[in-house]
Amino acid sequence: MPYVVMKNFAYTLMDETYEFCIYSQKKYAKKLDIPFGISESAYYLQDLNYNYQYKAFGIPWLGVKRGLKEEVVVSPYSSIMAIDKDEKEVLKNIKALKRAGAYSKYGFYDAIDYTPNRVGKKRKAVVKTYMAHHQALILLSINNFLNEDILKERFSRNQEIKTLEILLQERVPQNVIFTKKKKEKIEALKYQDYEEYSERIINNPGGFVNILSNDNYTLLIDDFGQGYSVCKGNYLTRFKDSQLQSNVIYLKDIKNNLVWTNSKAPELREPDRYQVEFSPAVCKFLRSDENIDTTTKIAISPEDNVEIRSVSLHNHREEQAEMDVISYLENPLCKQEDDIAHMAFQNLFLSVSRYKDACILKRKNRDSKADDKYFVHFAFAEENLDEKFDFEIDKSKVIGSGRNIANASIAFKDKVYSNEVFPNLNTILSYKTNVSILPGEKKTIHYIYGFASSEEECIQIYEKYHNLDMISRVYELAFSRSLVENRFLGYRFKEISKYNDVMGQILAGSPTRKKYEKQIMASRLKQRDLWKFGISGDLPMILLKIKNINETEILRQLISLTEYWEHKRIKVDLVLVNEEENSYEEYVKDKIYELINAQNVNYLLNRSGGIHVIKHTQITEEEMNLLYACSDIVFDAHDGLLEEQLYEMG
Repeated sequence: MPYVVMKNFAYTLMDETYEFCIYSQKKYAKKLDIPFGISESAYYLQDLNYNYQYKAFGIPWLGVKRGLKEEVVVSPYSSIMAIDKDEKEVLKNIKALKRAGAYSKYGFYDAIDYTPNRVGKKRKAVVKTYMAHHQALILLSINNFLNEDILKERFSRNQEIKTLEILLQERVPQNVIFTKKKKEKIEALKYQDYEEYSERIINNPGGFVNILSNDNYTLLIDDFGQGYSVCKGNYLTRFKDSQLQSNVIYLKDIKNNLVWTNSKAPELREPDRYQVEFSPAVCKFLRSDENIDTTTKIAISPEDNVEIRSVSLHNHREEQAEMDVISYLENPLCKQEDDIAHMAFQNLFLSVSRYKDACILKRKNRDSKADDKYFVHFAFAEENLDEKFDFEIDKSKVIGSGRNIANASIAFKDKVYSNEVFPNLNTILSYKTNVSILPGEKKTIHYIYGFASSEEECIQIYEKYHNLDMISRVYELAFSRSLVENRFLGYRFKEISKYNDVMGQILAGSPTRKKYEKQIMASRLKQRDLWKFGISGDLPMILLKIKNINETEILRQLISLTEYWEHKRIKVDLVLVNEEENSYEEYVKDKIYELINAQNVNYLLNRSGGIHVIKHTQITEEEMNLLYACSDIVFDAHDGLLEEQLYEMG
């Protein structure tokens, strides 16, 4: 880089440095069978805002830093700067870069990434971004080449530079200089299939869970279709022990007088076939009933606080099918603990208004200084955007008196929806439409749910998402975001599946508690007795007992798990009980904090939904029994890794 503006003198230290650097660049590139030119540049890794990351790369035997051979990123500007030194090789290299796809409308892209664990079997990936200072170095180098080092001449006219120019004429020392006694062995790059995107196919449901999120809006759902949506701490679907689902789509076969739902729960009838596909981007439920295939796809928009559920009905019968499709949603639009404490009271602050064919739910905040909350819900048919949907907002008219979603009266009795907006104490949102499906035909209905801070924002969501192109865009962007997010955060699908299985046991009940039934039954203290340890007891809790410094691998796994859930906006308390007996040498304590520091999650220490460390000398037997009783899962580091305890007990 100094060569662009500073004069060069033959047989000097700087001249020999330039020559050897160019020679090393070409030799290294030849060994790897790639174009030459490696320096600092952008590389093929994006953050959550789709910005390429940037850092320095180099030649292993030139760099002071070790591990340079692990990453290989070629940047066009790096070789073009040598055009004055080796014109033929640079021009040849430029052609190779163009063949590799590094050249486009505005010149050379910033780099080509050949690093195996980032590009997988593709072997290379072009970093399609332009950096102004790298483009400038290309232009400056070409200017020098065509105009007899004009920039160097101008630079040397500066009096301060001229007085120091003699330093550039330092000769090469006669004595041999050893820079590295042990050279790194250069080998051809081995490309592997980077596990960017995978789907988990479930044929036998049993507590598997998937989590979708865009940082604000999070959906947690199991393979039965039970779960909840939450945005900024506000539950958009009711979820509690007595009701694990409040977002249901009923499908009524009118001719055969049969009723089922789009997922397995609530189980109105056993499906002929049932399969679930979970991925970091989409949840997909497939079921067959009486030669009607029902497919449900669910995704979260990366751009807005919007959830989309697309329900497709495929008729495999020889005659036309007549179906009533009825959606049902209970939306508390508040914190879960507030809804559980007094549901009827919370419903007093809900009201519904209409915009075109959308329902806008408003929660008026009791605190005059706080903002109101809004939720918009609408549906439209893919084959007919103008198809009308009847709506109802009174729970008693849809579910019926003394009934629940598993035996809702609307599913078994043909009721007419009122299409009226009026104040009531059991506000729900429900849409109903009739669908005629010819033999072999497929019809799709899209249900849109959006959280907003104003009525105007709800209207914007409606206008934006009442559009088939936008629905397709959401599924594409969800796929793209999942790749970028997991690559940036370093999560593999196998790890994600493992973390989701832990959440599945939290929701369904973990067999790891059986080992401690005696201690759980002996618990006599109250939840408030946890407060002295900084634990509220309101959140799900995982307990890990650890005694030996050589058994800390499960601790590393649980710290990563807690960090992953934090990114997904899911709050779980991880409680670590240090049972090390030697009070003088606290090896386990030091290791705990070492792992927390190594994974940069110090911000999770001693906070709600974070990590809590307790020394066994600070806790009584009664308090330990309380921890057992309040924990959803109990691990012992001595019993092995997370997967060993999780699946062995299950």
